[in-house]
Amino acid sequence: MSLVTKKPYLIIVMGVSGTGKSTIAQQIANALNYTMMEADDFHSLSAREKMAQSLPLNDQDREPWINAMLGYLKQQAHGGQDVVLAYSGLRKTHREQFRQLPYQCHYLYLAGDKGVLAERLRARQGHFFGHDLLQSQFEAFDIPQADEKDVTIVDVEQSVTGVVEQIMKNIDGKIRNNS
Repeated sequence: MSLVTKKPYLIIVMGVSGTGKSTIAQQIANALNYTMMEADDFHSLSAREKMAQSLPLNDQDREPWINAMLGYLKQQAHGGQDVVLAYSGLRKTHREQFRQLPYQCHYLYLAGDKGVLAERLRARQGHFFGHDLLQSQFEAFDIPQADEKDVTIVDVEQSVTGVVEQIMKNIDGKIRNNS
């Protein structure tokens, strides 16, 4: 008799800055009792300094950051740990790399109006990513297309509670259907 082992879940909460990725991801992780992972924690000091100077990252800057997250997630997957990741997910090629991990992967694309997000970033205190970099993220973002069937679009121009409730209904159905 062979044992069938279920892959752990990786829920990626993605979008440009100001969409509330970290706040929303933390609430989802708490509700599901998953490990919360913050992509910003994996940026190199030089990348943080570059962004603090209002210089956007390019794909070369992002490569070590992506690789660090992928390595950490592989370790978590081998331990069977379910994870919620707060991560911009700007580039489709990077999203594909996460899909290759030993997880059942689902993306939650937090979408909002650029003006609303810029106001949120102006109000944010103590973060290395300034509101003046928002345009560069919109320009770099590969909007999910129909071939990315594991992406759910979530409108973030509602309360955080409303966003989380909408997401939890969506996630609950996906987890129950994949169990």
